[in-house]
Amino acid sequence: MAHAASVSTNRRFLGWDGPLLERAARAMVQGIHEPMGLAHVLVAVPGARAGRTLLGYLAAASRERGWKGFFPPRVLTQGRLVDELLCTTQPSADRTTRTLAWERALQEADAETLARLVAQVPPRTDRSAWWRIAEDLRTVHAELAVEGYDFLRVRERMGSDLAGGSVPASELKRWESLASVQATWREELRALGAIDPHEGRFAALTEGSVQRDAEVMLVGIVEVSGLLRRALAELETTTEVLIFAPESEAGGFDEFGALRPEAWIGRSVPLPLERWRVVRTPEDQARLTVAIAASSESLEYAGDLSIGVADDEVVPYLVRRLEAAGVRARDAAGTPFSRTAPARLLAELRMFLETRSSASLAALVRHPDLERALRSRLDFDPVLRLDDYRPEHLPRRFDLQEPDVADAARRRRDVEPLLEALHGILGPLALNEPRSLARAADDLRESLRRIYTDHPLLLQEVEPEDAEDARVLRASLEGAASALVTLETTPPEVAGEASPAAAIGLLLRIGEAEALIAPAPVPTDQPSVELLGWLELLLDTAPHLVVTGFNEGRVPASAEGDSFLPDRVRGALGLEDDERRTARDIYITTALLASRGERVTFVSGRQTRDGDPIFPTRLAFLCDPAEAGERVDHALAPEVFAPVVRVDHDGEEEFPPYVLDRPAPDTLAVTAFKAYMESPVMFHIRRILRAESVDDRLGEMDPRSFGTFTHEILEEFARGPVKDSEDEATIYRFLEKTVVRLRQRFFPEEVLPAVPLQIEQLKLRLQSFAKWQAATAAEGWRIREVEWSPNAKSEGARRGCVELTMKGADSIWVKGKIDRIDQHADGRWRVLDYKTSHKSNEPESVHRKIRRKEGTTEWRDLQLPLYAHMTQELTGNLEKGGKVPELGYLNLPGNGGPVELKPVRWDAAVIADALETAREVAAKIRQGDFRDLGKPRGLEPIEEELLGIGLVVPPDSGADEDESFGSDGGAA
Repeated sequence: MAHAASVSTNRRFLGWDGPLLERAARAMVQGIHEPMGLAHVLVAVPGARAGRTLLGYLAAASRERGWKGFFPPRVLTQGRLVDELLCTTQPSADRTTRTLAWERALQEADAETLARLVAQVPPRTDRSAWWRIAEDLRTVHAELAVEGYDFLRVRERMGSDLAGGSVPASELKRWESLASVQATWREELRALGAIDPHEGRFAALTEGSVQRDAEVMLVGIVEVSGLLRRALAELETTTEVLIFAPESEAGGFDEFGALRPEAWIGRSVPLPLERWRVVRTPEDQARLTVAIAASSESLEYAGDLSIGVADDEVVPYLVRRLEAAGVRARDAAGTPFSRTAPARLLAELRMFLETRSSASLAALVRHPDLERALRSRLDFDPVLRLDDYRPEHLPRRFDLQEPDVADAARRRRDVEPLLEALHGILGPLALNEPRSLARAADDLRESLRRIYTDHPLLLQEVEPEDAEDARVLRASLEGAASALVTLETTPPEVAGEASPAAAIGLLLRIGEAEALIAPAPVPTDQPSVELLGWLELLLDTAPHLVVTGFNEGRVPASAEGDSFLPDRVRGALGLEDDERRTARDIYITTALLASRGERVTFVSGRQTRDGDPIFPTRLAFLCDPAEAGERVDHALAPEVFAPVVRVDHDGEEEFPPYVLDRPAPDTLAVTAFKAYMESPVMFHIRRILRAESVDDRLGEMDPRSFGTFTHEILEEFARGPVKDSEDEATIYRFLEKTVVRLRQRFFPEEVLPAVPLQIEQLKLRLQSFAKWQAATAAEGWRIREVEWSPNAKSEGARRGCVELTMKGADSIWVKGKIDRIDQHADGRWRVLDYKTSHKSNEPESVHRKIRRKEGTTEWRDLQLPLYAHMTQELTGNLEKGGKVPELGYLNLPGNGGPVELKPVRWDAAVIADALETAREVAAKIRQGDFRDLGKPRGLEPIEEELLGIGLVVPPDSGADEDESFGSDGGAA
C-alpha cells in the first residue's frame, strides 16, 4: 500500500555473519551514551521468542559497556507495536463475539446473497457449519483490514484495474454481497457497543490519534503490514530500521526493511551439496538429524543445537529419536491447545455426540483420561470390553439410552454398564440437545470436573519425570476454563442456542486461538534441543542448526485454496502471495547459509509417513545452470539407512530392543509354531507380550469375525439333524435358516452397511458347501466331530491339550481346536481345516519346502502334523501301528466357485519329522530366543514402524490369503 511521503526511516545494515540478534543488540547499545538511552524506545521484532533473546543480549552488551544498571527498551511484536502507536477510544469486540456477529449477519442475508457466498447453505440449526463460514469471513476481513481494505473497497478495485485483467461479473456480484454482509456485521457490533479492533485502528489513524513523538526501531522485520506503514508515516520522529544483511543487498529491502520480492525472486541460492542431505522417510530425517548432532557433539550441552521443523510430520519421529539418545526435545513455540489431552478428549466427545458412531465411541473410550474415569466406575477394562464387543456385533451407532428390543438388550448386555458409566460422566451433555451457550459451558465444566477430579497429574506432588506432563495438563485445563468463561460471557444477542457438540466445537476454536501452552522450561538435568518453526530459524542463537522438512510445499509453504482471495488477487492487493513467500524463504535460506556456514544442514525427504512422494524444495535448484544437473543427481540419490538395531554392552547388535522378561509359556497353540518360524520377534510381540493392533475404523466383518460367524453356522450344521443328508437342497435350507437366526443373534438391526452384503456373499459360499457336503455324504463320509479338542483322560493331562514330550525337559502342551473330523464307512479318518480364500494353497507347499537336489526338508508350518498328533486318541497311536488320518484344507471360496478339498497324505515318518521340528521350536521359545526378525508377514503399520520395516526394503505383501477358522484357545 502507499504511505505518506513524509515517512522518515534510517536503514542500518548489520551484515549476516554471526548471531544476528547479538549483532543487533551491540549496534543498539553502541548507538547510545547512557544506560537509559533506550528506555523510551519501542522495539519491534518478528516474534516474542526473538524479543526475549534480544533483551538478554542487550543486558550483556550493557555490561560490556561497564554500566552497572541498564534500562531496556520495550520490545514488542509488530501487532503490539501498532496498538502502542494508535489510540483507540471504543471498546473492541473479542474474537468470539466478532465471529458470532458474522454468523448473525450471514443468517440475516437473503437467499440470493448467500448463494453467491457459499456453495451449499447449511440448515439454520447447524451452527457448527455457520461458524465455519463466519470464521472464513472474519479471517478474510482481518487480512484485508491490516492492509487498509474492506470488502467494498476490494469490489471497487476489482471493477478498475485489479491485477491488470478483467474480473467476471459474477465475482463482482460476490464482493458486493460480501460488502452487504459486512455492513450488517458492523451494525451487529454497533448494537453491542463495540467495534472491530482492525477497523478501530484505522479509525484512530483517520482521526489522527497517533503517538507522533514515539521513537521506534524495527529489528529484522522483513514483512511490514500496510497498517504499520501508515502509522509510522504519521510519526514526527525517524524510525530506525536494523536489517540483517550486508549493505550490498540494500536493493533487496524497502525503506522499512521489508523485502522487495522482485529483487529476490529467481536469484541463486548458494547451497553447497555437503550442506544438503536427501533421505527417504520422516524417520530417516530424524535419524540423520540425531547422527549429525552426535557427530558434532552438540547433544552434550543444552542450547548447542537447534532443529528447524519446516514439516510438522517429522516432529514425532524427532522427539522419539532424541529421547532414545537421552535428549529432551523442547518445542520453542509451545504446545498448541489442540495437541493437549483435554482438547483431544473434547474433540473425540464432540465427534461422538454428533455421530453416535461405533468408531467414535471407541476413540472416545480409548482416551486415557476418560478411560481412567470410567475404570473408577467399573469393575472391568472398558477399552478391552468394547474392543471385544465391536468386531463381534459391528453396531453402526451407539445411543446411551436403554434399548427397547429384547435381542438388542441381550447383545448390549456386555457393554451396558460401560454406556451407563459414560452417561453418568456426561450428564446433560449425553442427549446433545440445544441449549444456551452459557448452560452448555456449565454442563461441559461439570463433565470435565468428573473426568479430571483426582487425576494423578493434578495432585500436589508428582514424580519428577511426570512434572512436565503435569504442567501441560494444568495449563491446558486452565485454557479450557478460560474458553468456557468466554462462552458464558458472550453477549446473548449473538450467542443464541447450540447443541453441546457445537458448543464444544466453538470452545476448541477459542482454545486454539487463545490458549497456547508456554514452552517447557529448559531442563537442567539432561541435554535438550529446541524445535523451531521455519520462520524462527534466522534469529535463533544455537551454534548448530539442522533444518528438516526442506521440501516443496513446506519451503515455501503452499497456500491453501482461497476461494475469496486467489493468488492473483492477493498479489494485486499487496497481501502475502506465492511470490512474497518465495522471496522471503530465499532470503532466509541465503541468510542462514551466510551466517552459519558449515554449522547448518538442510534435510529433505522423499516420502511422507504414508509413503506418498514429496520433492525437495524448488529453492534447492535455484542455481547456475551448470550446477543444476549435479543438484538433480544429488536429490535423486537419497541416502539409505540400515534397519534399526541397538548395540548391547558387549558391542553386539541386539534386536529387538524391547524384548521384555516374561515367563516362557508351557502351552503352545498349534498356530504358534508357524508364527515363531516366520519371525521370532513378532512371535514375542504378539504371543508373549500379547500386543495387538486395534483399528477403530471397522467398516465390515474382518477376517476373524467373518470366520467366527461362518464357523458358528457350520458348527450348528454339523451338530444338527441334517448333517448326514445327501440332498443339497435340504442342506442349504438348513444353512440359510441358520444364517437368518444367527444374524439376529450376532448383529443389531442398525449394523454397519457392509455386513448385509457380506452375509449375502456368505450364502453363495454356503450354496457351494451344500453341494459338496451332499456329494461327500454320498461317498460314505460322516461328520464325527466338530470344534474338537483332545479330552484330558490321563492323570496330569490338560483339557483341550495334547502332550509333546521334550528331550531332557518337561513336556510342552499343544492346544487347539480342530474344525471338523470325518469318518468314512470303511473306517478311515479325515481331519479338515476350513479356509475362506478365493483360491487356497496346497497344504504340502504351505507346510514344508522340499529341496530334492539337496535332499532336505524345511518345515514352515506344523498345524496339520500337530492335528495328526492330537487326534491319536480317535485314530490310533501312531507309534503302535495307528494310521495317519487324511489331512487337508476345505476351502469355501468367496467368488461362488466350488468348494475345494485340498488333501495331503503323509505317513508316520513325516509326522515324526514334523514333531521333531516342533520340539526344536518349543525349546527355542523356552530359552527366550527372540532375536531373529525372520520374515514377518501381515504386519500392521504400527508394527512396521516399531520394527523399522519398509525403510529400505518394502514390507511383505501381507498376510496369507487363506483364513483359518481354527481357534487357539487362548494359548501362546
